[in-house]
Amino acid sequence: MAVTPLLNASVLNSMRTYLYGRGASLTFYTVTPALGETQIGSIDSDWYAQRKSRTSDGGVSGAVTVWLAESANVSIDDLRSNASVALTINGQVKKYRVAEITEMQQLGSGWVLHCEPLSNTV
Repeated sequence: MAVTPLLNASVLNSMRTYLYGRGASLTFYTVTPALGETQIGSIDSDWYAQRKSRTSDGGVSGAVTVWLAESANVSIDDLRSNASVALTINGQVKKYRVAEITEMQQLGSGWVLHCEPLSNTV
């Protein structure tokens, strides 16, 4: 019997639209010494972003978690090395470094990006 993911694309889209409206988007970049920052994709559906709580153990202030549905139109392999993401909400852009990528596992069938703010953008 197939298990329905708790955080599927429909749920992530509903949560994102409710909090951020329809114009929110993510733009992904890779950074190399030769080319600098190069855009590798942009999506406006199948994701949800949530600010992480700052912990007493010195967690990064301004960090976010980005939940990506399996159907999100982005290559996870492209995000595994020197990637950054720009979160655009109501015309404001905040940029983050992709610090870690994990699978949703029991929550869904996609990916979780653990992102830390780039200086002077949060």
